[in-house]
Amino acid sequence: MKIFKRVIIIILLVLFSMVSIFIANGFIEKASVDNMIKDFKDRGVFVETIGDTNYYKVLANDGEDGKNVFSIENGDNFIGTTGDIILTNRNPLRYSNTIIIKHLVGFFAKNMFIGHASLNVTDDGGVLLEVTDHEVDGYSNIEDNQGVKYSQNTWITEDDGSPYIIGLRVKQIDDSIKANLVDFASNNIGKPYNKLFITRKDRYYCTDLVSRAYLDSGIKINYDGFFTTGNDMIVSGETYIIFIREKYIVNDKEYYNIYYLQEE
Repeated sequence: MKIFKRVIIIILLVLFSMVSIFIANGFIEKASVDNMIKDFKDRGVFVETIGDTNYYKVLANDGEDGKNVFSIENGDNFIGTTGDIILTNRNPLRYSNTIIIKHLVGFFAKNMFIGHASLNVTDDGGVLLEVTDHEVDGYSNIEDNQGVKYSQNTWITEDDGSPYIIGLRVKQIDDSIKANLVDFASNNIGKPYNKLFITRKDRYYCTDLVSRAYLDSGIKINYDGFFTTGNDMIVSGETYIIFIREKYIVNDKEYYNIYYLQEE
């Protein structure tokens, strides 16, 4: 019995240590993410205001590809092209009835970009690969909303709950990598959602799916190699920001600023 108790205590201490390291590392990464977001926004040049949204273009620096990122004229308002990553820091448990858990998870989502992530798999940006679970997205008993699947890119038209939506592009991505990403997507459709958030061969959580799609092409975008967060992908050194949509509120009304990378 004493040995059993000791084993349990050791396991709990290990888990506590892992969680503590994860949290501490996440906040260190967040400082870098904040600086990268600020730098991208500071480069923005105002274009126009349409409805509740202000638009800013950000001219591409050397080494950045500003093609096929976003177009005001595009009625569908798709973000990006094949291989681009879209992520958010919205609360994945925003529909939870457990207030403490809801706010605790929301706090970490906001600071670690663990809300949701997807991967574009078509050149026009219209279709993306993602993995969802009905409990995460606020649905109930909807089997079609679970697991790895193709979805329409409706980040702009349907998502009004994210403080930030960020688009990332992987550096020097070529057609062979894009083709491999599409193959990876087709080979994993229907695989289940990973609720344990520990790497498993045939199960995925959203940021894990995106990270492992690129790892399949030999590109590591999970910065610390631990649980994959949006922060990891932003600061990985293999990506750069191509798009930001931020929400702000004035007199209880929601407004948005959109910054998008563009060629000169």
